[in-house]
Amino acid sequence: MDKWIQSKTAIQLISLFLAVILWFVVNYNQRPVTEIAPPSTTRVEITPKVFYDEERYKLTKRPDNVIVNIQGKSSLLNTLWLSKTYEVYVDLTPYKEGTHNVPVLVRGFPRNVTVDVIPNEVSVTLEAIQRKEITVEPQLIGKPADGFKAGEPTINPNGVLVIAPDGELAKVGSVKAFINIEGVDKPFKGNVALKVFDKNGKEMDVDVNPAVVEVNVPITSPFIKVPLKIDFINELPEGISIASVTQNFNEVTVYGPKDVVGNMEYYLGPRIDLSTMKEDRTYDLRIPLREGLTMTDPEFIEVKVDVEASDELILSDIPIKIINTIEANKVEWVEPPEDMLEITIIGAPSILKDLASEDIQASIDVSRLPAGNHTVSVQLSMPNYVRVKGENPSVKIKVVDSTVGTQGTEGEGNPSPIEGNGPSPEPQESTMN
Repeated sequence: MDKWIQSKTAIQLISLFLAVILWFVVNYNQRPVTEIAPPSTTRVEITPKVFYDEERYKLTKRPDNVIVNIQGKSSLLNTLWLSKTYEVYVDLTPYKEGTHNVPVLVRGFPRNVTVDVIPNEVSVTLEAIQRKEITVEPQLIGKPADGFKAGEPTINPNGVLVIAPDGELAKVGSVKAFINIEGVDKPFKGNVALKVFDKNGKEMDVDVNPAVVEVNVPITSPFIKVPLKIDFINELPEGISIASVTQNFNEVTVYGPKDVVGNMEYYLGPRIDLSTMKEDRTYDLRIPLREGLTMTDPEFIEVKVDVEASDELILSDIPIKIINTIEANKVEWVEPPEDMLEITIIGAPSILKDLASEDIQASIDVSRLPAGNHTVSVQLSMPNYVRVKGENPSVKIKVVDSTVGTQGTEGEGNPSPIEGNGPSPEPQESTMN
């Protein structure tokens, strides 16, 4: 053994072994030491999300907030807050009505972080919901523009579903749509959110389906309903008379400013030219919109005009009424010798057969006549669609001033129409309406 140790080969091998050991020792001591940073911890308070069957239940008791302790590398935690991919929640989908203690679950956190939830269970309550259809009540707020009127609102849909637990649903008194029409001067149309009130008028926090409805409120200008008269123009052909005029509307509602419609007694409708009418005719006509008005209702009218071959009727003993007599004056009849009139009437036989003297009103106006003899045109009021044959009748009278005892002569100082002194006033016959 001593001989082998002392040999040259042995000495070389031992030297090599010691050199290798020395190299490892030196290099191991020169390696840098890496420090491992301790993990970060974040503590946050969160309200868990709740997943449940919203078609069948209402969450009447929500879970309390929980504390979430998150432990991991700072870089991971910073990324987590920015991305917000995590979720803390409770899953009630398997549960039915009642109060339940359920576990708090987490998801979306990185795998290399530690998440601890305190408490890990929360208490929640589910109540079964019911649905009840209730009619929406419109409530108008404010007043339309001056002179305008609001009509009856219409709501679509008119009935909505109130969704609530049995106990809440029993308290529901009304569902209302509040419509603001302050200063409005045209029809209102819009969408309005609904509000639910209990039987004491207090607003309730319950679901409504739909929560918004479409509302229409007619806003109308001042209006008046008056008779509608057809505007007949020109004369019928010779030998033709109107037997009847039939309208599908005898009245019309006229809309416009107060100063335009306020004193309206009738409305002059569409025009019909009689000069070309030889047989019965039916007209479909638009009612004209007169100046200053906004609309008429209806807008169209149907007019049926029936005609017949003309006939004549003599009416006698028609009383003549004297109007506007001055108290000091006395009127004496010259021609006719008494206050009775006889005239010939032209019209359709179907009208004339029922016509009598009592249907004719005759009068003379003596308000401007001085003492003396005068020829005065008789004013006649007759039924529609008949006329006097020939010239309008006139009468001769004498006006006597009882205060002076003398009578004037015919035509003296008389500015009014006098026989033989200037033209007589145009005869005033009844006009067709």
